[in-house]
Amino acid sequence: MTNKIMKKERGKRIYLLENNCLQVKVVPSMGGKTISIFHKEKQFELLYDRGGTQLKKSKRGDSFESGEASGFDDAFPCIEEENINFQNHNLCYEDHGEIWTSSMSLENDSLLDTLKLKVQGVHLPYFYEKRITLSEDTVSYHYKITNKGEFEFPCIWAMHCLVRYEDDMKLLYPDQVLEFENVLRSRELGEEGTIHQNMGNNQSELNVRNINYSYTFDKVPSKESKTMLKYYVKSDSKEGFCGYEYPTSGVRCSIRYEKEMLPYLGVWVNAGGYRGEYNCALEPANGYYDSISKALERKKCKILTVGESISFSIHITLNTI
Repeated sequence: MTNKIMKKERGKRIYLLENNCLQVKVVPSMGGKTISIFHKEKQFELLYDRGGTQLKKSKRGDSFESGEASGFDDAFPCIEEENINFQNHNLCYEDHGEIWTSSMSLENDSLLDTLKLKVQGVHLPYFYEKRITLSEDTVSYHYKITNKGEFEFPCIWAMHCLVRYEDDMKLLYPDQVLEFENVLRSRELGEEGTIHQNMGNNQSELNVRNINYSYTFDKVPSKESKTMLKYYVKSDSKEGFCGYEYPTSGVRCSIRYEKEMLPYLGVWVNAGGYRGEYNCALEPANGYYDSISKALERKKCKILTVGESISFSIHITLNTI
């Protein structure tokens, strides 16, 4: 049986969904951010937490770097901040979108296993609904986004879910991954735009301008590397699946989603290179590249037409291994 309670924690009103297997904590005033997915038997926290006695609430237009930058946020309608002209409309996209700085309204209902949240877009005319449910070892996120305006607009939704880093953790990809594209200059993966062939077991060796890049994509760099990486699985997903294994903790995290709605998969690995922190994020998305303009150039960006609604779900399961 699942229980749903509201309490004050770290300076914010937090809703707790809990059953015999998991505890899930959600903050409506921070864009419906999930700050904890906790496996009770293993005493294992999946999400990255910066710690501290207070959660930092960012305001509209703040940089993501200056904010909490932890847990599970929804990146919508973009990831990268920019202003573009699209079909004679000047459109403003804030850093990591508008949701993470928004205060979401909570719909009152008697369902103990469900939270229903909603918010209206600011710079773009959309209505955003999120329903979070807990069942046994799985927490599910159900989304519906509707264009309520009089013009269509490009948008990216990405699962910005920062998880804990462990030295021996393993990244799990969809089947039949052939290539990875680097989108952030690094010593491990080279220049932005470098393509790495998957040589089997998610290993890649590439020689570009007499510089050899060798990297194992299902592992993470050591803590001593002080690096950060961002890359994409180059092709559309053949399977709506990704996840993590934590051998030391004895936990496997499986993430399942509709590959037709979220056909692209970005990957963020932070081994101390960003703010001196350690976390990872597998990011199913409906846009390829973090920038709206670059995604449009590649014709890999969702255009939300007038009156159109898109609906999709994310299911996060924690199992023991």
